[in-house]
Amino acid sequence: IPHHQLMNHAASAAGGKPTQKFERASTALKTDLGKEWLRTTLQDYLGHAVTAKVVEVEVAQSWGGQRHTWVDETVFTKSNTILLKGLVWMAVGYRDAKTVNLIADLCEKSMRKIPGVGPAAQAVANACLHYLEGTPGAEATARLARLATAIKQKSVQKRVADIVIQKAEAAGITTLQLQERVVPTYGLDAGEKSVAFDDYTLQIKVEGPGKISQSWIKPDGSAQKSKPKFVGEKAALKAKFDTLKAEMTNLKKVLMAQRDRIDLMFAEDLEWPLEEVMQYYLTHGLISTLATRLIWSLNTKGHRTAALFHSGAWQDVNGAPVETDDTTTVRMWHPVDHDTTALMTWRERMTALEISQPCKQAYREIYLLTDAERITEVYSNRMAAHILKQHQMSTLMAMRGWRYQLMGAYDDGLDDQWAHKTFVTCDLQAEYLIHTNWEGENYNDAGIYTYVGTDQLRFTRGDEPVALETVPTRLLSETMREADLFVGMASVGNDPSWLDQGPTPAARTYWHDYSFGVLGGFAQTRKEVLETLIPRLKFWDVAHIDGKFLIVDGKLNTYKIHFGSSNILMAPGDRYLCIVPRNVTKTTAVSLPFEGDNRLSVILSKALMLADDDKITARDIVGQLHH
Repeated sequence: IPHHQLMNHAASAAGGKPTQKFERASTALKTDLGKEWLRTTLQDYLGHAVTAKVVEVEVAQSWGGQRHTWVDETVFTKSNTILLKGLVWMAVGYRDAKTVNLIADLCEKSMRKIPGVGPAAQAVANACLHYLEGTPGAEATARLARLATAIKQKSVQKRVADIVIQKAEAAGITTLQLQERVVPTYGLDAGEKSVAFDDYTLQIKVEGPGKISQSWIKPDGSAQKSKPKFVGEKAALKAKFDTLKAEMTNLKKVLMAQRDRIDLMFAEDLEWPLEEVMQYYLTHGLISTLATRLIWSLNTKGHRTAALFHSGAWQDVNGAPVETDDTTTVRMWHPVDHDTTALMTWRERMTALEISQPCKQAYREIYLLTDAERITEVYSNRMAAHILKQHQMSTLMAMRGWRYQLMGAYDDGLDDQWAHKTFVTCDLQAEYLIHTNWEGENYNDAGIYTYVGTDQLRFTRGDEPVALETVPTRLLSETMREADLFVGMASVGNDPSWLDQGPTPAARTYWHDYSFGVLGGFAQTRKEVLETLIPRLKFWDVAHIDGKFLIVDGKLNTYKIHFGSSNILMAPGDRYLCIVPRNVTKTTAVSLPFEGDNRLSVILSKALMLADDDKITARDIVGQLHH
């Protein structure tokens, strides 16, 4: 009967927000059924929803005197969507970490796109956001920061941003300050913690974004690889272990969101008091695993020094101690502010310390104003005339805080627009002109354009364009870098199977020019990294760099792998070799100086495979090697 009462009430969830009648009934249920029983039962139901699989549902409809049936993919049926919405509304008032994280996970799952359908259950996601908006505390705000990058739909993303702004204003601080102050530590000290299971100990260590190691220590102090059998046999220990596993899953999500937040801060003009950087970054149980691998710029009484917080103390590029006092302020070090010598010295220092940075900093691409941009004055054509896959570009823009509406061939569909981004510490707005780039069937079944073209990039204040020379150097560099990122990731030139798919001769020419053409900023960075890595690679004796390419001398052919697109030409004759990333299974064990550049990993994987090209067995590749 209690379950029937709960489900009957959940099934009454109507509208976009809970009514007063619904809330009064929820309060009564907490009294009648028991607050803790209801909490546990809601968590059980929500947990099942979070792990629900995509299923096929047969749909029937009659028109024109005939009955038609077809199959749709779905996660939650209409009735289940109403139930889940009600269950989430009933959870309002529960502020424990497990409930918060279950509802945040459900929000993320509900906004996953199902092909041909759209979000799995946007009504459920809206209910989850209603819960998170009304739930105070670090856990809820930290998960909102994750949702800001995990959810790509613009309307929901805007609502998440608005909720964070409201929470910041209520606290009397900026959104950036709020996001850095609410990150939970998960009981970690410098990224580590030990949890007792009777006389065994589970040691947990954060190795980096998305990387957590676990090791069991036996009573005699020796290590054991697998979980002790008794942990799964004792109900209390099993429950403890399951709770810890769920916590580690949420920890990974929060850490990835914080890594992305820090990466976005390179464009902002932020200067912290030293004590805040120490509290929220360098001694924070979780964030310290990221912050201690970054370079900072310390300003003490007008003297600025680049430093690393290493082994519990500030050190300069030579490892010498850096003195600070209560007047010291700190900002993030950016290579655009320094000359080549300082940049190379820091790269050498990070390599010597074997530090892999959580995001690019010492190897960060920089973009300075060009003579052509001084002539055009208020706009740049540096990132113009590219053909991009619109959905991929839109997703990347959403992740980097840009506002953009998908364009399509339908009534009131846009044919061009200025994608735009605002900043917290500057009143300028960055704008990037996107347009359709050819006539014909350049759209999917929903009428959304498959490909779009790029045009001018500019900055505005209010509605007026401003001279590029007046834009702060960091802001200009970071905005150009993001535009280069959109091009570098979403260009059709990166698709190895696109060679003959271009709908026009101009599009096919663009593919070849981009695939094997001049290196952009990201490609140049890959080249610089590989120049230092080649002597440490397994295949170093058959590899070298020549201009735009990593050259690999295989047993059957010589291969030229482009640093930008990772596409391959075979010598002699520059014959094209099509290898899509899913066919690349080998990886290298070499440590990279930064995380997050998947294409660099693809280039290394392809090179490793092609060095032993006589051992390749994949038919689609072997057939090309012998032609």
